Amino acid sequence: MNKKEVIGIATLMGATVGAGILGLPYVTTKVGLVSMIIMTVILSIAVLFLNLYIGEITLRSKRRKELSGYVEEHWGKIGKSIMGVGVIIWIIGALTAYTLGAGEALHAIFPSVSAFNFSVVFYVLTAIALYFGLNLVSRSELVLGAIMLVLILVILSVGIFNISPENVPARTVSGSSLLLPIGVLLFALMAEVVIPELKPIIQDNKKLKRVIVIGTLIPAFVYLLFAVIIGSVIGSDLFESLPDNERVATIPLGLVIGPVMGIFANSFAVLSMATSFLALGLGLIWTIKYDYHVRRNWAWAVAVIAPAFFITSGKATFISAMDFAGSIAGGITGIILVLTLHRARKNSEIKNPAYVVKYTKIVTPFLIAVFAIAIIQEIVRLIV
Repeated sequence: MNKKEVIGIATLMGATVGAGILGLPYVTTKVGLVSMIIMTVILSIAVLFLNLYIGEITLRSKRRKELSGYVEEHWGKIGKSIMGVGVIIWIIGALTAYTLGAGEALHAIFPSVSAFNFSVVFYVLTAIALYFGLNLVSRSELVLGAIMLVLILVILSVGIFNISPENVPARTVSGSSLLLPIGVLLFALMAEVVIPELKPIIQDNKKLKRVIVIGTLIPAFVYLLFAVIIGSVIGSDLFESLPDNERVATIPLGLVIGPVMGIFANSFAVLSMATSFLALGLGLIWTIKYDYHVRRNWAWAVAVIAPAFFITSGKATFISAMDFAGSIAGGITGIILVLTLHRARKNSEIKNPAYVVKYTKIVTPFLIAVFAIAIIQEIVRLIV
């Protein structure tokens, strides 16, 4: 494995590993270890195949494009609009979750200041950083992603020695309750927008498949470890005793292990949410500017003002915002990208790409079912 492959894997991992991990322990305690493991395996397989589908789409084109550009090439402006709506919903939901979660994490470190006030400060500072520091955001994302992975491993190393047998989520669920983690897991696992960037990084199309497989499965494994270990440290009772917005994993973790871990873990939470906010906020600005031909200043204004409505509404929470974004936006973008591969195979410029995803007659119905279920269960939950 050469240096370019390592950078490609690190890029995909850095785009995947983010603040979404902080919602996984809570849903683990809600559904139990067995159900969480099953859902994580199923959705990790689904996201892996989706990433491989996108990789093949990029290999079938001679021109480098953003993800929405490939969708437009094969589905026209309607397809691009659907993709754009999915991306916008995803990012607004994410920015809402990160702002609320960061406010609670900072409040856990400095309890004399309210979580809402911290959320406002976090939101204003990150919005300013987006306006003035876009190049810094893009350049630092890979390094910050590596730092976050190291911090996660440190938290896991401490957490594994603080597992309490009575806190292990041993409950079992069935039926619709099994679907509870689907939105948060999809939110944490999906990083499809970075796949088109891998081909120019590795500069060897034959190695793209391996980069995607490794870069997708390592974060999935880390997520599973974090969900199981930290969920078993905290336990269901403590999570349920906390207000909705305080179910960021690092907050109860500090209560269980002690103030030093609380400061360290919540500092990690703020860092991960800040870097994720900046990366996704930049993506939203690009989407609005280039896909809808809006001036940069107006694109920035829309990107930072839209989430403010949900942040101040009092109805959104850290978990619910991630769940909504992962279920609805992840489902929409997942389905359109799956269908794009099949259109690309019929109309592509390159008929024999470096790799072709096999067994699509089985995989495609599986993927569409997963993403459709994600959308339907979230709509039902909102209505009921």
